[in-house]
Amino acid sequence: MGDLMKRQPLLLVLVPAVVIGAVIMVTYLALYATHSTHDEVRSNVESYTPGYMGEGNFSIDSMSRFARYIVIGTIADTTSRSYLLFDKVEEYHNGIVVNIDSELTGTYNNDKRIYFVGPSTNWVKSGDKVLVFLADKEPDSVWGNNYYIIGGLYGLFKVINDKVYGEILPEGLPLSDAIKIIEEARANRIKDISLNAKYIVIGRISDIVREDPYSDTHIKVDVEKELTDNYNEERITLLIDEKVLKHWGEGRVGERYLFFVRDDTKRGDDDNNSDGSSNTNYSVGKSGVYYINDDGIARGREFPEGISIDELKAKIIKFRRGE
Repeated sequence: MGDLMKRQPLLLVLVPAVVIGAVIMVTYLALYATHSTHDEVRSNVESYTPGYMGEGNFSIDSMSRFARYIVIGTIADTTSRSYLLFDKVEEYHNGIVVNIDSELTGTYNNDKRIYFVGPSTNWVKSGDKVLVFLADKEPDSVWGNNYYIIGGLYGLFKVINDKVYGEILPEGLPLSDAIKIIEEARANRIKDISLNAKYIVIGRISDIVREDPYSDTHIKVDVEKELTDNYNEERITLLIDEKVLKHWGEGRVGERYLFFVRDDTKRGDDDNNSDGSSNTNYSVGKSGVYYINDDGIARGREFPEGISIDELKAKIIKFRRGE
């Protein structure tokens, strides 16, 4: 009896510990099983290049100007998939199917459904009404050959009682007001960059100089037309991230582009190059590159669907005149 009484405190400690340990083990196994289920839906994409539209200004106005599609509709289905970031490090993405009520760019003609991907989230589910700003497919990015949400989750909004809620609208905004902002922004695409550009150059790449892997590439352009009437030389040297060129074209000598040149410069050691042209290098940002194909269609950040170069020039001139 004495030995049993001595053992009781020890039993009171051990029994709960065993129970707690069992609960922890069961929970761990359940989580592991769930993780294994996700692993079975593994993406075959193995790039860790972020999407071209994954950074920038994520206001409704800005996303409206850059979006490939702007969709209002109801979520029909969601899936989760794992994506190999590097080595054994994984990231989880959501795939979302939406039944389209309306598409506000007027350029989506495929069907009444659209599939897109984005970061893993549990704040939207099947049956929810959403407004979503989508970027075009980029097979070499982390999103694979899929449309994806602009700015991670910044471009995804839930519609509740005709109000729009999201990362940038925690207090909500009437859907009708959001649509007005979208329509006005779409009508004024390239207005801001047209007004703020130092020069607007149309021409063909004549040379590409890669000085080092850590700085923008020097792109020499033979000037065909300059739309501000402020640049009078036959050639201009531009500092451009080569990845931006290759996003829209192939980034090679002979290709034709329209460039919005920013008002910042970097002067070389000498005032002039050996050919007599100015040795001043001008910067061009991500939004300032428009590739022009052989059919005269220009594609760039605010017109990813493409626009006639003649129409694009007319818009630029109209905005600069204040019309």
